[in-house]
Amino acid sequence: MSPPQPPTLPVGGVCPDCSAPLSWSAGTTQLRCDYCGGGLAIDAEANLVALQCPSCSGNFCYVDGALAGQCPYCAARLLALTRDRLLRYAITPRVERPPSAVDGELVWLPFWRLSGLVLAWDIGKQREHVALVPELEGGSAAPEDALPRANPGDRGPQKQFRSRVVQLALPDPAARQLGVQSLRLRAAVFPLEPFRLEHERLGRVVPPTHDIAAARGELWERAIDPRHATAELSVDCQRADLLAETLSLLYYPFWVAPGARELRLWDAVTGAAEPLAAVAREPAQAAANPTVFDEVKVIELRCERCGGELLTGQRAVVLPCRQCHTSWVAGREGLQPFAAHFARPQLPPPAAAAPLRWLPFWQVSVRVQYCGRLARRAGDLRAVLEVRAPPGTRARLAPPDTPLTYFAPAYGSLRACRLDVAARDMTRLQPALEPGPYSAGQLMGSFFGPEDAHALGYAVWIGLLPGAVTHRLRSLRLVFEHTQLWYVPFAEQGRELVNLLTGGRYDSAFFVRGAP
Repeated sequence: MSPPQPPTLPVGGVCPDCSAPLSWSAGTTQLRCDYCGGGLAIDAEANLVALQCPSCSGNFCYVDGALAGQCPYCAARLLALTRDRLLRYAITPRVERPPSAVDGELVWLPFWRLSGLVLAWDIGKQREHVALVPELEGGSAAPEDALPRANPGDRGPQKQFRSRVVQLALPDPAARQLGVQSLRLRAAVFPLEPFRLEHERLGRVVPPTHDIAAARGELWERAIDPRHATAELSVDCQRADLLAETLSLLYYPFWVAPGARELRLWDAVTGAAEPLAAVAREPAQAAANPTVFDEVKVIELRCERCGGELLTGQRAVVLPCRQCHTSWVAGREGLQPFAAHFARPQLPPPAAAAPLRWLPFWQVSVRVQYCGRLARRAGDLRAVLEVRAPPGTRARLAPPDTPLTYFAPAYGSLRACRLDVAARDMTRLQPALEPGPYSAGQLMGSFFGPEDAHALGYAVWIGLLPGAVTHRLRSLRLVFEHTQLWYVPFAEQGRELVNLLTGGRYDSAFFVRGAP
């Protein structure tokens, strides 16, 4: 049998740095964005999904997990969604029924797939050990036996974040009953398609035993448990969170025929016989073979208010309109309006003609418990950090009795995932935010969602609070309340971006490709 050939359809997408349209041919490994000049490495093992443009009916592929893309023919910006945002895929059978499987039938076995970014907090060692005495509520100190002790030669803990991109596949228990223990490289070689009614008519669909929560839990355990080779985390990992999560369900075709003692399986795409397993047995029949597919709906990203083009990115979370600046999110039935705010600049730009860039941040109201202390107002944090307005600026800070908030970046990508110092500085200063009108400038798209902002909250406070975590992370507790999206104005000055709320200056390359 000849080796499988890669898909010949063009691939359409967007630049993960600036959201500019991109298109490339299957097999391309390196690409450069014509708009921002950024280099893009194409993952050779990325799964391509065949779609049809609703605007021009052109057939093309897009990268699985991106959700947002662009038609390479008519340049229409598109978004793939389902009713519950769980994308279901299939791989079309390419092999007829084997001669030795005259009584065989085609079955679709379910596999769960998870992609995202794991942000883990690890305990390391530093040069000097400092034991802090946590103060309990009421001003009393913790008992001596409750304090962390340093072993001889122990140089103390060090705050260290580790991050890596994970792409995991897991056969559903219904597939494991037939002896299929791994997806291997099957889905990385052949292009995927949205699971449609036509696929269901070809054979019997084995419904998954796992629900979404159970599948996510098992995949997440494989991503962080040091006993699994895919985790790559040490046993000293104190906390791990999954960001930019994409969960999908892949139906893979197999020919199944009864054997002398057990079932026999053939891969319906490659024709290879599956190794027999002692646990292989007939999959449970559904009551009425219910329809389990949820067709992928591809919609064109146009503002429903003015018809303008919506700004997308590698992962569509909040979609602002380039023309009227109304924000939208993808709901079960399509686009729905979303309340996002533009922060009024508090400081003048460094130059009269300095162009503006609007960066999205999530602002989360929170109560922070650490080392026996409780912070719930902006004044509580300033008292601990001894924060004052930056000298030489007219930056306005929030009143001391304002509810405590922190900021997490909404922009970014899996390649530029580090929590930047701009979010940490705004959290430390607690600036006054006042809604204002949009001023001409470049809008940056959103990549991280509100659930990601909650996970990033621990990264904010661990890096900000002095001695909040000295040995164990269990001394830090966050209680989340309200979450809002703010577009913060930054003025461009050479290679720097100047925050017009706090006056902070940052290297502009950090916000595009991440910190070096």
